[in-house]
Amino acid sequence: IGAVGGSTRDAALAELPGAANAAVVAPDDADESGSEGFWRAWRASGRGARRVLLLRAATGRDWIVDQLRAASAEVDALAVYDRCPHQLAEAERARLQRWIQRGDAPAVVVSSAEAVGAMLEQVRGVEGAAAWLQSGRAIATHPRVAQRLHAAGFLNVATCVADDSSVLRKL
Repeated sequence: IGAVGGSTRDAALAELPGAANAAVVAPDDADESGSEGFWRAWRASGRGARRVLLLRAATGRDWIVDQLRAASAEVDALAVYDRCPHQLAEAERARLQRWIQRGDAPAVVVSSAEAVGAMLEQVRGVEGAAAWLQSGRAIATHPRVAQRLHAAGFLNVATCVADDSSVLRKL
């Protein structure tokens, strides 16, 4: 079983029958989560694979697929979920406007590079909301997410490991 981070590893161990008796490869908790962290852990394990079933989102990078195929694995990528941005209801838009008017400092936790654009798209129709978010605190759970936040104009970006205690410490 391969996992791209500690949360995925823990969920696999808790939910998959027989997982406790299987070899589980995941980035060390001190390493970054994501495809690159998994690939480092995979290489360090000394394991190889002839066939890989990759459970993933309908859209996303193919970097890990390319790495596995370059290592002579036959890879079947199966989309098991899709990313659909939330659309703000009128009550949520009104609450957001009140926060902006009060001058509350925002803090957002972002765990996906794609989420940066989705978040800004959600608030596009609320006057001043994008600038308000970009001036607040953004916690990225991966360096690639931090790069996307910087590129999108976020001014105060911190990076941490993608686990609850690390995120809470950064907040």
